[in-house]
Amino acid sequence: MSTTAAVAAAGPPRRPAHREGRPRRAARRVVGEVTGAPVEPAPVEPVLQTIADIVAGNDDSSVLLTALQAASLVDTVADASASLTVFAPTNAAFLGLAHTLGYTSNDVDGVFAFLVQTLTGLADGGDPVPLLASVLKFHVVGSTVSSTELVATGFFEPLEGPAVVLAEDGKTLYDYAPGVADPMLVAEMLDIEASNGVIHAITGVLLPMPVLSPMPVAPTQAPATPTYEQRFSGYYGRGGRRHGEKSRRYRDVYG
Repeated sequence: MSTTAAVAAAGPPRRPAHREGRPRRAARRVVGEVTGAPVEPAPVEPVLQTIADIVAGNDDSSVLLTALQAASLVDTVADASASLTVFAPTNAAFLGLAHTLGYTSNDVDGVFAFLVQTLTGLADGGDPVPLLASVLKFHVVGSTVSSTELVATGFFEPLEGPAVVLAEDGKTLYDYAPGVADPMLVAEMLDIEASNGVIHAITGVLLPMPVLSPMPVAPTQAPATPTYEQRFSGYYGRGGRRHGEKSRRYRDVYG
C-alpha cells in the first residue's frame, strides 16, 4: 500500500490529547479576558491615620507631640476605637505663648522646657505634669465636631475644664487666661480627617486658667481677702476691655 493510501485509510489526523485538560481551558479564559475590553481596577479606599500618627508626622506639631508624650496622653489620641476632636496648637502657637510668658528666644526646640518651668511655678514648685495634662485635655473633645458644627453650636465641651466659646467672628476661641491672646482657628487647616476623629489647627494655646501674675494693687486697708476686681485689675489696665472680658469669663466659671 502506498503512503498516500495508508494516510487516507487512517482518516483525518487526531488532535493530541491534552493531559492537563481543565487548566488549558482556564488558560483560554484568561487569554480571552486579557484580549477583551480592559477591566477597571476597583478603587482603593485611603487608609486614614490616627490623630497621634498625624501629629507625629507633622513637623509643625513637634511641640504638641512632646507635650502629649510628657503628659502620657499619646495613647489617648492613638486609640483607634475613639472618636475625638483635637484643637491642635502649631509650633508657632506654643512659641507665641512662651514669648508672652517671657521667653526671649525664637528657638522652637527650647519652648517646651520653658513652658514646663512656667507650669512648675504655677504648681507652686510641684509636679507640672498634672497641670500640663489638664491644659492638653482642654484642647480635646470626646466626640467628632466638624468646623461647621462648631460654628452652628458656638462652643465645645472639652474633656477637662469649662466650655470654650467661639466668638461671633467664627474663628476666635475664648479661653480663661487674661492677658494672653485668644487662639484662632486656622482656616486652611480645619477638618483634618483621622481614623479616630478630626483635627483643627489653632494659632494659640487654649488655657483654662490664668498664667500671668496680676499687676500688684496697693492695699487700701488692713489685710483682707482681695476681691476679684483687685486680683485682676492689672489685666484690665494692661489688656483693656478685651482682657477684662476674659477676666469676667474666668470669674463666672471659677468665682
